[in-house]
Amino acid sequence: MPDTWYTTEGSGGEALNHGYEFQGVLCYVFTDFVPGTVPALQTFSSTLSTHFFTTHLSAYKAAIKSGGYKGHRVCWYMFPDSADKPRDNVVALYSWYNASTHERVWVPPENTKGVHLNGFIKEGLMGYGLKAPISDSAFEMKFLKPLYQWRRS
Repeated sequence: MPDTWYTTEGSGGEALNHGYEFQGVLCYVFTDFVPGTVPALQTFSSTLSTHFFTTHLSAYKAAIKSGGYKGHRVCWYMFPDSADKPRDNVVALYSWYNASTHERVWVPPENTKGVHLNGFIKEGLMGYGLKAPISDSAFEMKFLKPLYQWRRS
């Protein structure tokens, strides 16, 4: 079953042990809470063999309650769609879902042509990451990491 996995671990962490292939760096996110950010939550369905990542607590709870997903963890922090997000150096990440494979992918707007043509439908904006690891704060830089995308076909 196809699945997409996101991690801030440069080595890929568990992705390598489960047949995932490296797809690239999507953006930069925070590994700890920074004021103005929201958590990205991860769940996993052993039945579907797919991961579900979201920044929306209601979607996370619904996936656990009725979707057969098991609660897992906070993976990273990113900026929500709000007036407080940075204006420069940000990339929007949208979630797309394929109902036949149950796979979800997060992609920036400029990369949506491929997912749209492969049976995915747009679920919505998940939040904003940084395009480059630039910050004025030593605190923020300590927790700013690349968000790596891995995929299993």
